Amino acid sequence: MNLKTSLLIALAFCLAGSASKAQSTALLTDTFTENTAPWTNLGGVGIRVTHQATELPPNAKGALVFTYTVNPQKQEANNALPFQALIRPVKPGTLAALQAIRFQAYSDIGAPFICVLSEHQGGRYLQIFWLPPKTWQSITLYPKDFWLSDNKGDPPDPDGKLDLDQVEAIGIVPMNTLLTSFMSTDPQMVGLLQPSSGQYTFRLADFEALSNIAAAPPPKLPDDEKGVWIDPLNEEIIHWLLIGSQEMQYDLHPPFPGHAIAVHYQQGPTRLILLLHDLHRVAMENTDRIVFQAAAEKGVRLAVSLQMKDGARYFQLVDIPGDSKPTTVSVNIAAMQPEPDSQEALNHPIDTGQLTTLILADVSFLFGQPEQQNTIWIGPVRAVQQTIGPRTSK
Repeated sequence: MNLKTSLLIALAFCLAGSASKAQSTALLTDTFTENTAPWTNLGGVGIRVTHQATELPPNAKGALVFTYTVNPQKQEANNALPFQALIRPVKPGTLAALQAIRFQAYSDIGAPFICVLSEHQGGRYLQIFWLPPKTWQSITLYPKDFWLSDNKGDPPDPDGKLDLDQVEAIGIVPMNTLLTSFMSTDPQMVGLLQPSSGQYTFRLADFEALSNIAAAPPPKLPDDEKGVWIDPLNEEIIHWLLIGSQEMQYDLHPPFPGHAIAVHYQQGPTRLILLLHDLHRVAMENTDRIVFQAAAEKGVRLAVSLQMKDGARYFQLVDIPGDSKPTTVSVNIAAMQPEPDSQEALNHPIDTGQLTTLILADVSFLFGQPEQQNTIWIGPVRAVQQTIGPRTSK
């Protein structure tokens, strides 16, 4: 893998249960029947409320409409801030009993968004969700799935855990505005990742913070495996960050048994597709292998990469055959190679107790892949144990 690709993947790293049917109690509710309050916009074109039936989900009385811009060539010139966001202030203590955040959301393009919980004099906790284009999506987010943002410049958290009684703001950020701010100084990156410039809208309806509701437990691992799920793909929403395409969806009938996420994209010599998943909440200390089912319409050279908290990055290349032929990807974590530009990875072996991000990248363009449409399917992803004891850098 060459230096340019390594730098692109490094950038992506740095950025980077269904609800119970029991009766729930609303800690706060925003139905947008009158105005946008208490929500405000930070950057972006503006916000408004709509009551037009054609712009609302079923049974909603109103929706907040947030208009934002994506322009990697002029992001820094147009916006003093490196992102655009919706912000809702919260009186500390209001969310002390929070068990779920539930709302309906709409995007006019397929795009990733971040929900942020900000503590008073504490950290920022994040969760990613993907919205398909031009359809209302029901979103339920659980506090257990938020992780502390620990990138350079993020505020530290004194106790390193989400204190719900200290949450003072809820934010929703279109991830594309954040990504393009980092691309604005690198024309090569814009060309490879192909962000869609333009003005877009995000709609929000029936926003609730709830108590007395719980996430369903994850499914059991296959009988012969010990380990943890990275993503069992058992929720209504997708928690992967896709960069380089707008087309990702659940597929209940992939080429292999079970279900999968399907990504449709343009493959070719000037294209790079990145699919990332957070690992902050995944206890991988006693695992030594990443396993999942995959298939592709056209052949794919897939880079499976991991990043640690100190920035060390490791990867392994695997081949996904074409013709939608299913294959089992099984990556030996200890055998992963250091990224060429990752000095940290050259200084120590990988430590499964310090991992922060999993990334899957189609790097076929490095091997002469012609321009063509492709679809790749990724099944539930898990980290499993095939040897005894943790693999660390002690």
